Amino acid sequence: MYVIDIATGKEVWNYEIGAPVRTSAAVASDWIIFGADDGVIYAFKNGGAAAAKEEAKK
Repeated sequence: MYVIDIATGKEVWNYEIGAPVRTSAAVASDWIIFGADDGVIYAFKNGGAAAAKEEAKK
């Protein structure tokens, strides 16, 4: 996952997921939320370390 500053085009931060992400991220307030092929839902707040990581229920 890469977050790019829209004004400068420069990378703000990145996070290695380790599995393909085949969907669009949802953005809500300060959160970026998405799922990956490893069955985990990732949530980041204000562009930094993983704020939450939850295995998806089947």
